[in-house]
Order: sequence, then structure tokens, then C-alpha cells
Amino acid sequence: MRKRALILAAAFALAACSVDYGQTRSSFQFKVAGKSLEEARDAAGKPAREEQRSPDEVVLVYEKKTFDSENMNAKDAAVRVTFKKDAKTGKFEYRGIEFVPET
Repeated sequence: MRKRALILAAAFALAACSVDYGQTRSSFQFKVAGKSLEEARDAAGKPAREEQRSPDEVVLVYEKKTFDSENMNAKDAAVRVTFKKDAKTGKFEYRGIEFVPET
């Protein structure tokens, strides 16, 4: 019975933990690269904020989502995913990603 209680306590502790920093840079980039703004938002979830830099450029900013598996799992403070409006379709399409390491 005691073993079962310990297992349940551990399960509850894990469930209560934050999922921050739960993705490698490459897995997060895979979710958004080559996608439209709507598709990326659906795949990566709601960003911390959206920045409208111009009528033709939008940046989704995610905070505490990723870590750098190639640099001793250093945590990123933010990820900025840039989308620019396609002249032909009028849709915002993926243009780049920037990982901002914690300092």
C-alpha cells in the first residue's frame, strides 16, 4: 500500500510540473517551418503574444518553450517565428525563426 501511495504522489507531482522548456529547438521548428500563420498557430499553440511589425509582417512570440539540445540543454527565453504576407495569395507564410537564449 505504501508503494502505491508513493507512485500516486510521484504521478501527481509530475502532473503539476510545468511543461515549459518541453521541446528541443528542432522539434519546435519542425512544427512551424513551411506553414502558414494559421497552421503554425494550430501546431505550436497559442503564443505569449503576436507582434504586427508591418502590414506585411507578423511575429509569433513563444516564451519558455524550447531548449538547445546541442548546448547542454540551455533554455531559451523566447522563440520568435516570423511570417510575411505572400503577394500572390495574401496569406502570411513562414519566413524564419529566432531562438533567444536565457541570459
